[in-house]
Amino acid sequence: LWKYPSLEKIFDFPSETNARYNFSCSIHPSNEYVAFGDLESHDIVLHSAKDGKVIRRLQGHEDVPLHLHFTSDGKRLASAGQAGIVVLWNLETGNEIVRYRDHRFWVWSAQFSANDRYLASTQAGTTIPASIMVRRTVSRDDARKLLTEGR
Repeated sequence: LWKYPSLEKIFDFPSETNARYNFSCSIHPSNEYVAFGDLESHDIVLHSAKDGKVIRRLQGHEDVPLHLHFTSDGKRLASAGQAGIVVLWNLETGNEIVRYRDHRFWVWSAQFSANDRYLASTQAGTTIPASIMVRRTVSRDDARKLLTEGR
């Protein structure tokens, strides 16, 4: 963790084992937590920004989390990955809210709008360099409705 703008190093986040590597990271809006995408387990690990201790582990990502982004209120996290998926997580419970499978290639980035009403994601492609999908974020109840009623 680095202090900005001086770039003074505050501390290194400890690895759980020497074999673990973090592929992506994002700082929580409160600056209290840092999320890392684990290259080997594919888990998203939330660490305390004060002492580096593990606070929560989000499990169930199918592949390497390439990009992580918090909502502005810090209650949700989007993770984007190699399998062409974007997962929306509830940080209070640690549960998955919804899994979007709209992309055919690696999803390089997923970003919330400033008001958290939209989530944009971009994929790598073979013929078209990148495509962008924008979707409205949904509540858990809305996600259930979408899955059961198809609307």
